[in-house]
Parts: sequence; structure tokens; C-alpha cells
Amino acid sequence: MTVVNVLGPVMLRGPDGPVRLGSVRGRRLLAALAAHLRTAVSIDLLAELIWGVDPQDLPADPAGAVHTHVARLRRLLPAEVRIITAPDGYLLAADRALVDSTAFVDRVSAASQLRDPAERAELLAAALALWRGRPYPELDHPSVHPEIARLVELRSSAIEQHAEALLAAGRAGEAAAAMEALTVAEPLRESAVALLMRALAATGRPGDALAAYTRLRTRLAEELGLDPGPQLQALEQRVLRHELPAHVAAPVAATAPAAAPPVHPPPTSWQRALPISSFVGRDADLRCTAELLDRSRIVTLCGPGGVGKTRLATHVAFEVADGYRDGALLVDLGEGGPDDVGSAVASALRLSEIGAGGLVGRVVEVLAVREQLMLLDNCEHVADEVAALVEAIVAGAPKIRILATSREPLRVDGEHVVRLTPLDLGFARELLLDRIRAADPLAEPDPDQDELVTALCERLDGLPLALELAAGRAVQLGLRGLLAALDRPLEVLRGGRRTAAARHRSLRDVVEWSYGMLDDDQRRLFDRLSVFAGPVEAAAIEVVCGESAALGDLVDRSLVVRQAGDPARFGMLETLRAFGRSRLAADPEGTRLRERHAAWAVRLADEIARARCGPGEPAAVRRFDAHLAELRRAHAWLIENGPVEDVLRLGALFGKLAFLRGRVDLVQLLEASLRRAGALQGGAAAAAHPLVAHLLGLLAAGPAGRGRAAGRAGPRRGGGGAGTDRCLRGLPGAGERARLPR
Repeated sequence: MTVVNVLGPVMLRGPDGPVRLGSVRGRRLLAALAAHLRTAVSIDLLAELIWGVDPQDLPADPAGAVHTHVARLRRLLPAEVRIITAPDGYLLAADRALVDSTAFVDRVSAASQLRDPAERAELLAAALALWRGRPYPELDHPSVHPEIARLVELRSSAIEQHAEALLAAGRAGEAAAAMEALTVAEPLRESAVALLMRALAATGRPGDALAAYTRLRTRLAEELGLDPGPQLQALEQRVLRHELPAHVAAPVAATAPAAAPPVHPPPTSWQRALPISSFVGRDADLRCTAELLDRSRIVTLCGPGGVGKTRLATHVAFEVADGYRDGALLVDLGEGGPDDVGSAVASALRLSEIGAGGLVGRVVEVLAVREQLMLLDNCEHVADEVAALVEAIVAGAPKIRILATSREPLRVDGEHVVRLTPLDLGFARELLLDRIRAADPLAEPDPDQDELVTALCERLDGLPLALELAAGRAVQLGLRGLLAALDRPLEVLRGGRRTAAARHRSLRDVVEWSYGMLDDDQRRLFDRLSVFAGPVEAAAIEVVCGESAALGDLVDRSLVVRQAGDPARFGMLETLRAFGRSRLAADPEGTRLRERHAAWAVRLADEIARARCGPGEPAAVRRFDAHLAELRRAHAWLIENGPVEDVLRLGALFGKLAFLRGRVDLVQLLEASLRRAGALQGGAAAAAHPLVAHLLGLLAAGPAGRGRAAGRAGPRRGGGGAGTDRCLRGLPGAGERARLPR
């Protein structure tokens, strides 16, 4: 097995599997040394290969910077690969079989010496299997361009040699499939077209062989003003006269069939799109998805926008592609509509002719001879069309497996869904800090800012895209300024990668993409759900929002999160809730919705208060904790807009729980209720309300509050401190502390 891999994104394998190389400069250094295997590379050339030819891009001390990166890389290399210091630079010392580019060249050369076509085909297939994409994609330097061109041409020649060997071994169908892919990639390559024509004729398809010739002749005339060469013209005549054999017999001594060469995906495939930044917090999800693909033909990664579905899918494809004879193929469906699904797949497969069976039929026909993982990315807005295509592929191409990403399941037979959730707090912190360092190493937070980092991650729900966008803004605003600005997350979190799809360049774009796919009922419920502060039961949604029929649809579309329990609760990510509230602010029904939410919260408070008076007290306290965010939100709105009666009813519950649990934050809510009633400002009329005395008693129940409440209440009641104290001792709750366990 090769250790240094440069036929595609650079990859280093150690005894335990792939080794993370870290920075892009480390990957460029390894690729540069591999491109000159066993040959010393000067410091100056290495600096240009790593940083670029522009002098302004070079570090102040190129030699010192190269030495530093070499030292880091040496620590990662396995024992059989070494970097040796030369008089003017460094060289990579390793056996040629350990570097995929040289191993490929050696295997192709060895195959040409074999007489048996089956053995030759097997060795060439092994050589071609080393390719994962364009050679040295990390390097863009004039010194490596000739080597890249040489390897690409040698690969095309090896595919032709492999097809020739397959034909000689009696496997014309596999030869035709390989040549079809090559002629799409290089449509003017006459030798490939000739082999395709021979393979098609050998499988009894002379009409398709002539069609291939016609395509080449037309393209040569239009683009170059030329005709096909005399050998190809003679081959056309032989096909017309049916002089080529319809079947090619396999040699008697042929060995067992060898694997066909991989049909490599186009330049837009996942290999070229694999992100180079760190991949944080998804190791368990990666393993789970890869294992699921081992036993399931359709796996869909579902989750809200910005949670990292595409990122995870590309890494899964990178990990498992070697297990498929023809590798992995990416089809990005994000930019097209329903009518573009078939053509997007056809484009990824490089199909130029549809045929009588239609587009889907042609796609299935091509895939039927492949063993490949197909990654269908961003399916949510074309789910119906993708579902139909997936079912056709699974039925007609038995060795194709589908990995899809979508904000909702495809709902096809045999589908297994992996629900991707935001990162937990530890990984969210790691991602945020990593991206801040990448944006500006000097902006990395100090250890004494840990609480700010944690608060930011919690506010952003651990959503990877939100964290990446926040990292860029943290450099501009500072952590404290960013945290304050997150009161308007949709306005602040923008400025994503320039090359990202438009729907991923800001948080608002991400949410609007999902929102735009909802129907009117789903949008209305989504907007109304934003009135809640956290997850609530379906019954509460029915009472406050007036309807909940579309709730399941929103869960399916990853816009609402269902939390297991009895009963289950339903909530939204804070970023989604902010979008809903921005729409609700412009809705005339918004005020009425807040009234219903407040009324529901007051009834909830009454239910909890009653439940506390019996054996159900522990469950009542747990219910209070689960809904505290809702009670706070309703209380804040009632302070400004609601009747005093409701404010005091909520305040009573806050006061009782504050006394029992020693919660200063609940004491503050109790005081706010009394302040709203005018009971702390000397208002005699307000103090006459029957609930005011009860709340004052709760406020005075604690050692710290006792004297404060008595001092405030005494003058307003026109009596001395002793009378007030007697009054407070008689209020409900005044004796509750005695019953508390010590």
C-alpha cells in the first residue's frame, strides 16, 4: 500500500491510517518533495512551491520558514519515509512503491511486459486504482506542470491499454464502459474512439460504434476543420461491412476476471472539493455513516442548514472511496431546480448522448456496470425528483450506493437517515477558536476570555456555519462586541467564503433557503413557533399558535427539533428563532400571539403552583425548570403590556421557587413583579391588591430579604415594623423553610 499519495489531494498514511498533515503549507511541502522523489530540492524552490512565486507572498525569512515546516513534517512521517538534508535543500527518501505517482508509473511499465491479457488487465487496474483526482492539486508552479501533464497523459494511455487487455480477455463490455468515460473526458482522442468502436462492435452494438465515430468526425470538423485519420476511417468501413467480430472469445488459460479500471469522476467531483481546513467534532458521525454505507444502499444525512452535512459527506466519501472499484462521484444539486436533476447527474457522468431510453434510462445504463458511491448533495429543494432518480438507480445499478445530503429525508424505500445535530459545547469551542486563529492568529482569545467563548458557542447553538461566520466577525468586533451584536444574529453573521454557494454566505441566506421551500401553512407555523423561548409540548403549540398540523413537516425539514420525552417537546435553534421573530415583528398578528403566549404561561404557572402542594411536587419543579425560559419571556412581556394580575401570578411562582432553592435570579423577577404593581414605590392602591402582600411575604422570607421587605412595607401600611412582621409571618410560604431538608 502506498504511504504518500499525490494523485489527488495529498494524503499521508501511517501504520494506523491517514495522518492529519495540518496546515496547507505542510501539505504543499510533502507534495513538492514527492514530485522530486529522491532528488534534492533547493530551499528557494521549496519556498516558491509552498508560498508561491510572488516575492510579496514569501515569508521574511524563507529558509527559516522552510526549516520549520520540514521539522514539523518529519515528526509526522512513518519510519519508511524520511526527509534527508541536502547541501542546498532537502530530498524525500522513500521506496518508489510507497509513493502513488511513482508506483503508478512502475505498474504501467510492468504491465506492458506481461503476455497474458488477464494478468495485464489486473495490473493496469491496480495502477489506475491509485488515482483519486488531478495530480498535485496543491501545487501551482511552473516546475511541476510538465510532471502533471506527463502523469495525466500516461493515465489516459493506461486506460487504453487496460481496455485493450480487457478486449483480448473477452471482456468487451467492461472495455466499452472504460472507453466511453475516456472519450467523454477527451472527445478528440482518436485512439480512444477507435478502441470504443471495437469494443462496442464486439458487444454487438455496431450502431453505437458508428455513432461514436460520427461524434468525433463532427467535432473535429467544427473545432479544427479536420477529418478523422485514415486508420479510423478504415475502422468505420470495417464496422459498416460487419467485418469486426460480434463476440470476442476469452482465452482458455485466462485467469479469474480482474477488477475493471476506475471510471474517474469529473473535475467537479468530491476529490477536488475536499475542504482543507480542520474538520472538528464529527469523527463519530463519520464512522457511523461509513459503517451504515457498508450495509445500506441509501443513506441520507439530514439536518438544519449550516450544520455541516456537505462537509461530513465529502469526508465520508474520501474515507470510503477506496472500497469502490470506481471510486466516488459528487453531484451538486444546490444550484438547479427540479428540471435540472437528471442533467446534473448526466453532466457528472459526462454523458453526451441520451439515447432512446431517456435521460434517467441512460444514467442507469451507464451506472449499471459501475461499482461506485454517488454523493447527491443539497437535495432538499428537489427531493421528489431525486427520490424518483434514486429508486431507478438502486433498481437498475446493483453496485451503486447513494449518500445524499438534505434538510429533509428523501423518503424512498431502503433509505437510512442520519440526523446531524449541532456540535456539543466542547467541539463548538474548538471550531470557533480554530477559525479565529485562521482569520488572525493575533486575535486568539486569552484564557481569561473562556467564559465569553462559551457564551458565544451557546448563543450560536453549536451550529458550525454560524461559528465560522462568527469567527470572522470576532476579529473585527472582539468577543465581547460580537456577543453584544448577537442580539441581531442575522445581520451580524455574514461574510462567508467567497466561493461558497450564495445560500451559505450569511446566516440569513441559509435560513431563507429553507424557509423558501415551505408552503403557506408551514411558514405560518414556523413564524408563530418563534414566539416561544425554548422547546415546548405539542399541546402548548396548539394553544398558542392556534394550529400544529404542519409541525411534523417542520421537523422533517430540520427547522424544528423534536426532543424525546413523555410528552415530547419541540423547539428551534436560536438562529432559526431569530429569523421567525424578524418576520413576526412585521405581522399584525404578532401582538395577539404574544398575548396568547403570556396567557398560556400564566396558566402553566398556576398548574405548577397547584402541583407543588401535593405528592407531585418533584415533577412540578422539574416542569418549572423545563419551562423557565417561557415563563421569563412571558413575564418580560407582561411587565410592559399585560395586566397586573397576571404579572403578580407569575411573580408568586418565582417567589416560592426562589425561596425554596435560593435563586437570586428568581428573586429579581419577584421584585420586578412588585415594582410593576407599584408596591415598591409607595403606591397604596397597588399594595392593596391581595397578591401583593403574599409576594412581599415571599420577598421577606429569606434572611437578606426579611428586613428589606419589612422596611419597605411598614410605612406603606401605616404601621410599625412589628405589625408588619407579624403580617409577614402569617403569609403563605413564610413557614416553608422550616420544612426544607437540612
